[in-house]
Amino acid sequence: MKKIDKLIISFLVSLPIVFVCSCFLWYTFFGLDRQQLFLKESRDLTFNGKIDSIYFDKANHRIFTIMLRNGYRYEVYSNWKQFFEKGDSIVKRKDSLSLFIYKKNMKPIVLDYNELKNIYKK
Repeated sequence: MKKIDKLIISFLVSLPIVFVCSCFLWYTFFGLDRQQLFLKESRDLTFNGKIDSIYFDKANHRIFTIMLRNGYRYEVYSNWKQFFEKGDSIVKRKDSLSLFIYKKNMKPIVLDYNELKNIYKK
């Protein structure tokens, strides 16, 4: 095999490795940390409806899950599960970090995603 062929093959083999390493380093030093990613994803969530059922999803590591009447499925964080009951109405607006739970004859309960961000510490 010619020297130029070996050079081309080594270049083609090393290029993907260099690319993957570069991406990793870029996101490590300049990307969002896990807490910021969690808050960004939480801001993007939007749903509302009345709770139709509450269950532990066996297929998904027994995560506490609520199903709304409109078919939306919401996986509840473990430190929030005591706030939800069947028949409650819940509202999560886009660009908000608050989840509102409306119960009969009570003031709404407001859950704040900022309180959960410490789950995602480095």
